[in-house]
Amino acid sequence: MQPAPGCRDYEAGCRTLGEGDCGRHLLGVGFDRQAEELEIKRSLGRGALTCRAMGIEAERIAQLADELKIGFCGLSLAILPLADPRQPLMAIYRDLYEQTADSPLVIYRNDGTPHSAERLTDIFAKSSSTAGAGLGEDLLNFATMHGAARLGDAIQRAGLSDRTSPLLQFVRHFRNACAHGNRWHFQNAEPRQPAELRGIVLTSALHGSKAAGGTVGAGDYLDMLDDVAAHFRA
Repeated sequence: MQPAPGCRDYEAGCRTLGEGDCGRHLLGVGFDRQAEELEIKRSLGRGALTCRAMGIEAERIAQLADELKIGFCGLSLAILPLADPRQPLMAIYRDLYEQTADSPLVIYRNDGTPHSAERLTDIFAKSSSTAGAGLGEDLLNFATMHGAARLGDAIQRAGLSDRTSPLLQFVRHFRNACAHGNRWHFQNAEPRQPAELRGIVLTSALHGSKAAGGTVGAGDYLDMLDDVAAHFRA
């Protein structure tokens, strides 16, 4: 069994962890969360991540990708009843949560004071009369942009970026686009390395064009999350 490339123990064949004890292949085996944190802190204190610590971080990124996918799919499902003028969500709040049409939806500020207390029925009525792009396209694009930024940041913080991976290069550029106005930014000879997601190839010709909801559709975003999870579990 080979150690994970790029880890502190790679050249030594993970000898400090024991033969074949690479963390990429032993995640979850007798390793609780507290022990994971301790291993990462110790390896960072030595100046680089060990194989085991890299494996822990890789699995965390894969889990994040899974969670972002579930959240996105859930949001997609919620948009349809929210936009329905028959207010089907009102029935759910009434039957399951004993709320009435006049019950308020109270949203609090950080200091504990309420921002508003509009009636549920008024909120549902306004939602159903909002233009489709406002509820659908904007919300889903926002979720895509947020997820891409979180995922890209997590990969970078974990030190698991890889210039030789077209997938991770795609994630890096997509993260940058989503964090800067949802537009591709390809200057100074970028993209320098191949960046591709299932046939979507990033080139300098895309500079200034729309990323989420443009080059990358909702299904493409879910493909990216699936591929990232698979990449870090390989």
